[in-house]
Amino acid sequence: MALLTADDVLNKKFQATKFREGYDQDEVDDFLDEVVNTLRAVTAENDDLKGKLSAAERRIAELSRAGAAPQPAPEPKPEPKPEP
Repeated sequence: MALLTADDVLNKKFQATKFREGYDQDEVDDFLDEVVNTLRAVTAENDDLKGKLSAAERRIAELSRAGAAPQPAPEPKPEPKPEP
């Protein structure tokens, strides 16, 4: 199941019913089920990422207290250009 995008929601078109005004209720319900599943997946991913961020921040604080502050990544050395 692919996650919905904001454009999917904005551009969704429902079929009009034949014998009464409005939209096909089953079609609308199915679409809302997709929206709910997408929101649940995004919320779960967000919660997971918040947990990872919190763990990383705790680890940084722990290393800072221990005097082993994280070292910046070394800058890549430029490769020599071949002479013409």
